[in-house]
Amino acid sequence: MRKKKNFGKLNLTRIVDCLLIVLLYMLLFNNVFSFKVNISSELQKCSIRTRLLTEFSTNENSIPGQNTLETNKINNIFIQKKSDPPFGCTETDLDKTLTKNELDDLIISYNSQLNEKEMYIIFYYHNQLMNESYKEMAKNLKDKLEKLGLENDISQNDLNKYMETMEKYLNSTLAKWNELSYKNIVSKIQNRKEAPKAFYKIYLYNCRMNWKKGMTKLQESWTENLMTVIQMK
Repeated sequence: MRKKKNFGKLNLTRIVDCLLIVLLYMLLFNNVFSFKVNISSELQKCSIRTRLLTEFSTNENSIPGQNTLETNKINNIFIQKKSDPPFGCTETDLDKTLTKNELDDLIISYNSQLNEKEMYIIFYYHNQLMNESYKEMAKNLKDKLEKLGLENDISQNDLNKYMETMEKYLNSTLAKWNELSYKNIVSKIQNRKEAPKAFYKIYLYNCRMNWKKGMTKLQESWTENLMTVIQMK
C-alpha cells in the first residue's frame, strides 16, 4: 500500500511539473508573439482622422493616405519580399492562393514543432486571407454607404467625393496594416527560430481577431461620418 501511495504522489508531482512547464511556455510564447500594439494604435488614429473627413468637399488636401509616394514605398516592400522571401522560403513556396481549408490542411501537414520557414509560409497565406476579407469588407461598405447616401438625398457629386476619400483611406490603411504585420512576424521569427504549432495557431487567431476588430471599427467610423454629413445637410 505504501508503494502505491508513493507512486500516486510521484504521478501527481509529474503532472504538476508538466502543467507548470506548459504554462511557462505559453507565457513566453505570448510574450514573443504579441500583435496588440500595431493595429490598435492605428485604429485610434483612424477614429480621430475620419471625423475630420465630414468636411471632405472643402478640405480634400488633408486626406490621409493621399501621399502616393509613401504608399508606393510600402508596396515596394512587399514586391521585394515576394521576389526575395526570408527564412529560406522560395518563390514557389509563396505562389499559391489558398482557401482557409487549404491553409488548415497545410498547417496539419507540418510537424508539431514549426521551424522559421514553416512559420513564415503559414503567416504569408494567413495574411493573404486577411487581405481578401478586408477587400470584401471595403466593397460591402462602399455599396452600403452609396445606398445610404442616395436614400438620404446626398448629391451624386458629393457622394462620389466621399466614396473616393474613403477608398483612398481604406487602401492606405490596408497597406499600413500589411507593413506592420510583416514587420511584426519577421521580428518575432528572428527572436524565436521554432515554435509549437498549437501556440502558433493561437498567435494566428489573435492576428485574425485584431484584423476583424479593425475592420469593424473602420465600418463604424465611415458610417458614422456619413450620417453626420446627412444630418448637416
